[in-house]
Amino acid sequence: MRTLENASFAEPLRLVALTALPMAFCLLVTADAKAQQPFGPQPPPGQFQPQPGQFQPPPGQFQPAPGQFQPPPGQFQPAPGQFQPPPGQFQPAPGQLPPPPGQQPPAGQGALPQEPQPPGEKAVEPPKVDELEERARTLIEQPNTFGSTGLLRTSYAGSGAAGTFRVSFLSDFFSTSNFLCDPDLSTAAGQRITCTRDNLADSASHVGAFFALSATPFSFLEAFAAIRTYANSNDQGKPQLLQVLGDTNFGLKLFTPSRVGSYFSFGAEAQLFLLNGTGSVGVSGAGTSAFFRALASADFRKPGGQGFPLRINVNLGYKVDNSGQLVREVEEGRALEYRDGRERQPISRIERFGLGINRVDFFTPWIGVELPFRFAQPYVEYTVDIPVNRQDYECHTGWVSRGDVCLGLADFSADDPQTAGGPGYAALPSRLTIGTRVTPFSKAFRGLSAHAAVDIGLSATSVFIEEIAPQAPWTVYLGLAYAYDTKEPPPPPPPPPPPPPPPPPEPVILPAPQSFVRGTVHETNKPEAVIPDAIVSIEGSQDPPFATSAGGTFLTRHLEPGTYTFSVRAPGYKPATCQATVVAPPPPTLPKAEPPAQPAQPAQPPAGQFGAQGQFGAPQAPFGAQGQFGAQGQFGAPQAPFGQPSTGLPQPPAPAPATPPPQQGPAIVDVDCALEALPKIGAIAAVVRDAETGEPIPAAVVRIVDATGKERTATADGKGAVTFRDLPLGATKIRAEAAGFMNHVSDADVRLNDEAKVALAMNKRPAARAANVKVQGNEIKISRQVHFESDSAKILGDSNTLLEEIADVLQQSPKIRKVEIQGHTDNTGTRERNQTLSEQRAQAVRTWLIAAGVDASRLVAKGYGQDKPLGPNVTAAQRAKNRRVQLIIVEKDK
Repeated sequence: MRTLENASFAEPLRLVALTALPMAFCLLVTADAKAQQPFGPQPPPGQFQPQPGQFQPPPGQFQPAPGQFQPPPGQFQPAPGQFQPPPGQFQPAPGQLPPPPGQQPPAGQGALPQEPQPPGEKAVEPPKVDELEERARTLIEQPNTFGSTGLLRTSYAGSGAAGTFRVSFLSDFFSTSNFLCDPDLSTAAGQRITCTRDNLADSASHVGAFFALSATPFSFLEAFAAIRTYANSNDQGKPQLLQVLGDTNFGLKLFTPSRVGSYFSFGAEAQLFLLNGTGSVGVSGAGTSAFFRALASADFRKPGGQGFPLRINVNLGYKVDNSGQLVREVEEGRALEYRDGRERQPISRIERFGLGINRVDFFTPWIGVELPFRFAQPYVEYTVDIPVNRQDYECHTGWVSRGDVCLGLADFSADDPQTAGGPGYAALPSRLTIGTRVTPFSKAFRGLSAHAAVDIGLSATSVFIEEIAPQAPWTVYLGLAYAYDTKEPPPPPPPPPPPPPPPPPEPVILPAPQSFVRGTVHETNKPEAVIPDAIVSIEGSQDPPFATSAGGTFLTRHLEPGTYTFSVRAPGYKPATCQATVVAPPPPTLPKAEPPAQPAQPAQPPAGQFGAQGQFGAPQAPFGAQGQFGAQGQFGAPQAPFGQPSTGLPQPPAPAPATPPPQQGPAIVDVDCALEALPKIGAIAAVVRDAETGEPIPAAVVRIVDATGKERTATADGKGAVTFRDLPLGATKIRAEAAGFMNHVSDADVRLNDEAKVALAMNKRPAARAANVKVQGNEIKISRQVHFESDSAKILGDSNTLLEEIADVLQQSPKIRKVEIQGHTDNTGTRERNQTLSEQRAQAVRTWLIAAGVDASRLVAKGYGQDKPLGPNVTAAQRAKNRRVQLIIVEKDK
């Protein structure tokens, strides 16, 4: 009988909702109180306390020490025109001076109200956080089995710092007995949970590996990928070894770039699973699955290594699981062995576990708690997979494996299956994971960590349902991971050493006068026709030659006075010489030194006025002794902000700049070199041979059409050689004709004063039975096709022999008066492009045949594009047949 009832999950979902609502309420109402900061920095007691709104000097200026410059009130009235400081520096109100140290300014003078500061307390500044160290702390974040940063399965609603990436390798294994086949256990209907009729216990083992990559390009995004490979062995299975190689998943995770309420972060994650098919290599499209999760994390750590090292991750997800499609063909094939009309026979429990096959989707609430210490991060996870029969899979009680039950029916012997119910939590895969990561390094390899964990199966380890793969009783995980920060700056360089004292002035040494020859090489009587790459050498000199630039010019090295002869050579020109005379330049002279000017003595202001030797009034005023105006930390900066020297003493005059030596430019002599052009001709030397034997073909007729369109003819000598001289430069067409041979066409490039070597390999005219080209009715049939470059009308070299045979047939058949050369394509690409390409290819064949000696009036080229296929364009072979050239006879004599 069939069971159409699905398991009811109303009760588990209600429990999950009751658990999640209080947690969501805590996430919303929890916030961190902000510490109140005092209004502005407070200077230490005993230092100058200016009245608010008056005289606010820049930091570091006018901070007199106690006992220095404290004139009594009412003094310090400079006379008009004296001591006018620049705006913004020391602007006291008339008759007011800063109060003595330790006294408060009088209130009620327009001062702004200040927040009272409790006595004996200082302003509390937030601790400075080392940004580099904060980035380094995120290197403990490593990929989970899916590739996303987290624990073993749960994901963290965040990631490492932007610009970090991670790579990890994790292996898993277990070995046990009485797992999938245990004769001591039985179902609710009394059926023993065994795998064969012998009722034997099984011995199972598993080994696998995860390889994951993860990158965080932005502060809100993480991309990751993982590859899963594993093998399961069970002595009661057939075969005993089942392997899964290269299942791949790709994922993206979005999350809040900063915490919400100082502790919380939220995110979402999407993954795509590409599963390999069974019994074949490659990804099975029908088995493609997906996983979507909502993420929330509560992290009680704070910047700077503060706070409590505790982090809680909560994940709620839904997995679209299509792995059951991987074995559909296998199950349908096994159903053919039965005669009861079943559509498919499900795989066994051992195969379901070994291949990871599920018939249903899963709702997955997961939670993980971690203690992220600096060198070790222990954690514990609880995960459960709640099935959702989206696929409407029907579990047939007569087809299930021995010892299996159905998701909606646990007791096959029940009188009323509709009310019997399913196995409940005992059949849902759930597990408790205990693990830790260890990050032992502090400087180099700080992102390297080791990972160890153990899974403890809590359910689905002894109660098995047809729709879900069993859960292993225990599994051990061991692995390594490495996180790298691409934005980590290099260590700061050591401080530079103090600058050395300036060296003594070097004596002025005038360079010796330099002389050069600059020349221009051009064609005779054509100054504008410059000659580049000409070689210029100095006769009688050991210096290497010069080459002219693109402008036809050259410049020699330094030459001593005298007359020089230059020999000039250039391809295509007759050698020539030119001369130049270098004259010695006059010696340089130094200007006369002038005595330094005497500095003017500064005017001394009258005694008692501000500015006399930096004193403020009479000489006995303390302001001139220890509080001189301009001293560091006193009234102003050392650079005398009021226009006077910082010490009040006359300064020595600045040294006069040294007189630069006179500029002695090089002497350049220009010379003009003219070359007479040689005739611009070349030659072709051809040898005609048998393509099959390599023997020369004497008396072969060779015709050429030079670059000007002029045709020349010559007959090969006894060695098959022929030479054409005094040819104009450019591309030249060559055609060889000989009795018993097909005409051969070749190309040559005639270069200036060069003899092009051309080998003409002629093919013998084939016998009628071996011919590739035959005249049949109104068509010249060709057994092979003309080959072109892909998406091009250029004929490939392997088609030359075929075209020679076509040209030979036309020349041997004068009754054929006109032939239409048709070009055809397949339907790849657009119709317009195919039409153009077919016309170009037909025209290329016509041009080739005309060059081979066929009269142009006998040939017409026409393209038909994709409109006349020989067959449907459904396979690669059929499309290749449709790409063709056909020769249709339009007119012929009877």
